[in-house]
Amino acid sequence: MSGSDAARRADEPGWLTELRRRALEVLAEPSTVAWFADAVPDLDLRGELDRHLALARGGARVRATEVAHAESSERSRSLADLGVVCCSLDDAVHEHPDLVEEHLGSVVGPDADPFAALNTALWTGGTFVHVPPGVEVDLPVQTASSLGPGQPGRFERTLVVAEVGASVTCVAGCSAPIYTDRSTQSAVTEVVVRPRGRVVHATVQNWSAHVDQFATKRARVEAGGSAEWIDGNIGARRTVDRTGVELVGDGASGGAWSVAAAGSGQQRRAHVDVVHAAPNTTATVVATSITVDDGRSTGDVHVIAEPTAAATRTDVTTDRLHADDVTTAANAASAWAVSAPHADVGDVRVSHHTGHITGSQRFYLMSRGLSVDEADATIVDGFIEPVTSRLAMEYAVEWSRLVELTLRGSVG
Repeated sequence: MSGSDAARRADEPGWLTELRRRALEVLAEPSTVAWFADAVPDLDLRGELDRHLALARGGARVRATEVAHAESSERSRSLADLGVVCCSLDDAVHEHPDLVEEHLGSVVGPDADPFAALNTALWTGGTFVHVPPGVEVDLPVQTASSLGPGQPGRFERTLVVAEVGASVTCVAGCSAPIYTDRSTQSAVTEVVVRPRGRVVHATVQNWSAHVDQFATKRARVEAGGSAEWIDGNIGARRTVDRTGVELVGDGASGGAWSVAAAGSGQQRRAHVDVVHAAPNTTATVVATSITVDDGRSTGDVHVIAEPTAAATRTDVTTDRLHADDVTTAANAASAWAVSAPHADVGDVRVSHHTGHITGSQRFYLMSRGLSVDEADATIVDGFIEPVTSRLAMEYAVEWSRLVELTLRGSVG
């Protein structure tokens, strides 16, 4: 059965069927098949396609994400009174078809990268947030996602739209209990920020070691708007994260702040793309990685300024901490690279820092009454503070605790 037939039987609108069909065409290209075989040899691409098309044939929908913003009915009513839409993306396709059709795939299309094509073809579940003009949502919109047993793959899609002068913060939590079966999580998040709008999207990934996690996140920001990505990559055997900010309006700003903790046997790979497509745009990238034993964390930042983008600035800071006294071949190779391929890329400022938790640091803190574990946790907390300080206190505390457990080998 074709992807088109499967989508139609799941009662999807024709435009979404067509979008999935385009993605399936990308996945069928020999170059894409070869890319998956080389980059993710243990991913059964054909099997994933067949399984999810079978779900569509039966009209089933995987509820991958629970929208948890409505801690109370009062909170839910207050958002509705403001005209804010916050629901599952599955429901939004049917309940708000015009909004979803206008924006879905407008920032992350099926040809963005192979994982974006996979997600576009197969997504089920996810979140839709739409904030009307001039509305400022004062409390974070929260979502929670988890993998259960017998779920070989999960393909969520998140779409956030802030209209002119609107603002919202979204916090997504992702987790999975420990199972022995290998599982794949491939998610796409796209953010649209209209003039003078603002979106902050924070994600705490706490997958277990049986999960391979691949994420594509991209924001398009119009004049005077702002978009911030804040990410914590914890747990999971392997993580590949692609984050992008496209500054398409005069005076737009954006950036990415991330913490990646890689314990024994874990790999982290991050790509950050910054595109200055308008004048007077600014961007900040802060990439913080922590490794222990043979954990590995690498990444790259790619900065592009189009010819019409005058007076742009990008600040890039990459910090690495080896949270043990021994430098292994793996974590010694952990590194970040920054590229700005055009001479007229604008003002790009880059700083790199690498360090260890040393015996003298431990001794100093232990002489003031801390245990070894408490001393290490204090050092790590200070190291990741530039990222966690951008979160509300309750999220920052949870994040720090998860990093600590990861480095002790208690998570993942």
